[in-house]
Order: sequence, then structure tokens, then C-alpha cells
Amino acid sequence: MAALGRGSRSDAIREVRFALGVDLEEAEEIVELYVVGHPAAQGKVDEANAGSVKVAAGMSVLVAVAGALLWFLFGDSR
Repeated sequence: MAALGRGSRSDAIREVRFALGVDLEEAEEIVELYVVGHPAAQGKVDEANAGSVKVAAGMSVLVAVAGALLWFLFGDSR
């Protein structure tokens, strides 16, 4: 479950599927049971998710500023 140490639940599920040869649903259940039994793993996943949200918010602001700048420079100048 090294992927959970990096905060990647989806990679952990992929690794479990490959290692054990189980389907997606069973791999998700195995990973979830592991996380419930290992709170530190849940903390890593939560940290990774929080970082992703911050990056998405930052990108949204960047796109909005770029759009406003482009409109200002090239917008309709009636």
C-alpha cells in the first residue's frame, strides 16, 4: 500500500487489482478496509486531496485573470 503513503487511493486500488487479480469493486473494498485500520493512511489521502483542491482553486483564479486581461486587451472597443 505504498501508494497510500503518497496519498493516492486510486493508485493503491490499481496496485491491489494487479497484485491480487481482483476486480475493481473488491480492490476498492480492500483498500477501504486498510484505510479504516490505518488512520495515518487516511491522513495522507486527506492531505493529498486538500492539495488538489488548492491547486484547482489557484488554476481557476489564473484562468479568470487571464480571461479578464485578454478581454481588456482585445475586447470590443466600441
